[in-house]
Amino acid sequence: MMTNSTAEETLSKQKEAIVNLIKEIQNQNMNADGIEHKHDEKSVIISKLIAGLVENIDFRQKSVEVENKYHESLNLIMKLMGKDMHEQCHKGEQAVEGNKALNDLQQKNFNEKIQMYGKKSGILHIAALKQQVDSVYKFAEDLKGVLEWV
Repeated sequence: MMTNSTAEETLSKQKEAIVNLIKEIQNQNMNADGIEHKHDEKSVIISKLIAGLVENIDFRQKSVEVENKYHESLNLIMKLMGKDMHEQCHKGEQAVEGNKALNDLQQKNFNEKIQMYGKKSGILHIAALKQQVDSVYKFAEDLKGVLEWV
């Protein structure tokens, strides 16, 4: 009779441990869901930033094409016209260079924003948490199997 009581007590403690573990798993699931939601929001932000970057790159490519055409035209004008016209073209070239400098500054600021959001997203942290949750699930399933066997 004493052995039966001890076995029941042990079984009761095991059940209590499993119930506590299940509660902990549920808490971890809730935390993981919250983190996943934040990750999804950050992914949307990063997608928007990438779209902006692609647009910026397209603008830069067009700017380079226009600049190349400008230089070709300038060379042709130099051949056809005198020094006065060359000075006016040089002023136009300086304006293009000013626009290019502004564009480079905007590109730098945009890249800094992308890096900032990338650091905030903590994608690696989310993957580690998911791996921990998966380990806890496996452990809980193993304990359920042991409990059913007992």
